[in-house]
Amino acid sequence: MPTERDLPAFERAAATYDAETCSNPAMAYMRAISLATLEHVFAPGQRLLEIGCGTGQEAVALAQRGCHVLATDTSPAMLAQAQTKAQAAGVAGRVHTQLASAAELASLTGLPLFDGAYSSFGPLNALPNLAPFMAALATLVRPGGAVVLSVMNRCYPLEIGWFLAHGQVRQALRRWRGALASVSTGSPEQMWTYYHSVRAMRRAARPWFALRWCRALPLLLPPPYLADVWGAHPWLVAQLRVIEERLAPHWPWNRLGDHWLVELERTAVASSRLFGGIRQERPAKGLTSEERSASILAQGHERLM
Repeated sequence: MPTERDLPAFERAAATYDAETCSNPAMAYMRAISLATLEHVFAPGQRLLEIGCGTGQEAVALAQRGCHVLATDTSPAMLAQAQTKAQAAGVAGRVHTQLASAAELASLTGLPLFDGAYSSFGPLNALPNLAPFMAALATLVRPGGAVVLSVMNRCYPLEIGWFLAHGQVRQALRRWRGALASVSTGSPEQMWTYYHSVRAMRRAARPWFALRWCRALPLLLPPPYLADVWGAHPWLVAQLRVIEERLAPHWPWNRLGDHWLVELERTAVASSRLFGGIRQERPAKGLTSEERSASILAQGHERLM
């Protein structure tokens, strides 16, 4: 979890966080897919819990669609940004903030069960072990409720190949041992980061949650720290994007991205057979990445591999 040493990094990053992430084409791509997924999974009127809200981009977007969001974060400065953003968007009555880290969910007592929860792009990478988080989350989400998580992956072949090709062996293996990582792309602020595989998440979640859907994000496209490639090689990026849209939601590719994005369902009685690779029907051609993700989510799953 974020330590007292890490907290000032988030505080200092809050003022420039949006500018740094929105100007990064890789992050813009990832956030568009994440938001499209959240908007598909959650319905207007639902009560949602966000873990690690940052400056409130997704909380405000969901509130504008009629959801009620309790947005939590470990940084008071980030929460202040989220409140300001909600007021400017006219949804302050549907976005409430609370100071709490992913490791402190058990402190959220006395609340009605949420219809769903989500955490995007890194808050769970502050945790060395996902099991206590999943146990606490299970007490906050009603049976049948959806949980959407995006987490930095432990096994990312593209990154391993990139760093090995540049003679950076230590960097190539950093995800296996944990490493210092930037709070946001382009920021000098760093915190210690733990990387988690889908398999580790499944083990942590199995007593309380069933895995419904999984995709890599990104799989073949350059990750945020290689944003310059997007501008330098637009034709290559366009071709990779077409291939990525076809492969990223399917096993085994959905386990091999920079992040993994999953949808879980809170189950009354856990069933271990619900966990594993998922095969989805191929969505229609001509869809954008965001529409393709929503299409796959909407299809239902023929079988579990």
